[in-house]
Amino acid sequence: MYGSGQKHIYTTPYSWRYGSGDMRGIWSEPNTITGMVSAWLLLLATQQQQGMFQGDPKETFRALNFLMKSLEKEDTEWLSSITLRERMCKHRTVAILQEVKHRLRQEFPELAENLHIGATSSDIEDFSTRMQLGMSVVLILDRIKSLMSALIRKSKEYENETILGRTHLQPAMLTTLGFRYGVYLDRLMDVSMIYILTFDMFLGCDSLGMHGPVGNFGSFEFLAELMGRKNLHPGDFLADMRPGLTFQTYDRAWDMRIGFFLADLAQLLHKMSLDFRLMASYGEIYKPKSVGQISSSSMPYKTNPIDAEKVCSLTMDLPGRVNALWSICANQGLERTLNDSALRRSTLPEVFLILDECLSTSAQMVMEYAPTGKEADQLCHTNTLAVLCERATKEAPSDETISNSKGKVYNILANSKLTQVRDSAFLLIKILDKKQIDLANQNQVFEQAFGSSYSDWDTGEGKTK
Repeated sequence: MYGSGQKHIYTTPYSWRYGSGDMRGIWSEPNTITGMVSAWLLLLATQQQQGMFQGDPKETFRALNFLMKSLEKEDTEWLSSITLRERMCKHRTVAILQEVKHRLRQEFPELAENLHIGATSSDIEDFSTRMQLGMSVVLILDRIKSLMSALIRKSKEYENETILGRTHLQPAMLTTLGFRYGVYLDRLMDVSMIYILTFDMFLGCDSLGMHGPVGNFGSFEFLAELMGRKNLHPGDFLADMRPGLTFQTYDRAWDMRIGFFLADLAQLLHKMSLDFRLMASYGEIYKPKSVGQISSSSMPYKTNPIDAEKVCSLTMDLPGRVNALWSICANQGLERTLNDSALRRSTLPEVFLILDECLSTSAQMVMEYAPTGKEADQLCHTNTLAVLCERATKEAPSDETISNSKGKVYNILANSKLTQVRDSAFLLIKILDKKQIDLANQNQVFEQAFGSSYSDWDTGEGKTK
């Protein structure tokens, strides 16, 4: 057994097993640092633009590009150096700031000393977190669209595939596999619209700019006064999207609200996966084995619904994490404490990684699982007696009655509604496409945060404002 001091260390399963490489990249430490570097340099460029510091914002933007390329090529060296610095100063953000200044001095020495003036660690870290939240939302929207498209396709393909409906897990009236998929699709649409509304409110309801030590912009007003700009209002360069108030951090209730949505989506995926497991156990659907697949080490002939079981297992973790986000919000004493620091570092990334994995797996399940055909037909036939309405005489129906009943699934109205749901889903996918484009536009993020477009500070022909 390996003990302490060995080179082998524990890594969370979310760092290698669950979630896509894209989602893990969004919440990686280098990407977190990228957001913080962006905040520092863009804040400085805005302060230069407003005359608070000397310098050309275009030069500051060149420095930003320099640091981004350095971080991309030498991320391991960055992280090692930051870790050593943190051991000395005991402050993660300061350690990163020291590393940024050290590298800036190589090419842009005049800019290094003006970084972070007026800002707090929360200003910088929250800006980075919001960028990561925005990227995560874009990726989750992509996964939702994939699942929605799969449900649209299969609900149409199986809209006349008769299966036995069950209430109390006991045989009930006949229904269709396509109708079940249509119900999942309808619920997914509801959750998706809530998702869009929640995140739009998040972006529009709380400033993406800087708040200062206690949320009242005092450090920036003091800085402006020192620089002889007594009439400068923080809103001139901090760009509140509405005249709202907050403390040192953005309102942590938004983390909780986003978490509530993710838990809502998780329960839908859990219910759908549980249904797939039940339908597979009843012999109504199955998943063809892939080449070389072993479902059981001792019973290799079995075909276990391991993907559905994985989704059920992972989604059970979400409610507890949402409770953690609730506690973070509720225990944020006065203007700010560090109650949120350690817990948010793991909770926020992993709720998105869980949903990323479960959405991708669910879309594959919908596409790969298929009706068993004759086995499902036999189930319907043998259980038709239980499906038919009870008769006062308790007479057993004839074989002809059974046959006619099986052929007459009462789904005319259901199929009509199912068509409407599919049409609405097609429209919603188009809306999600546009939403992805809007959220992926980094100009929009920077404009909301700093009140001007960083593209105007580029090294090309654009003119500095």
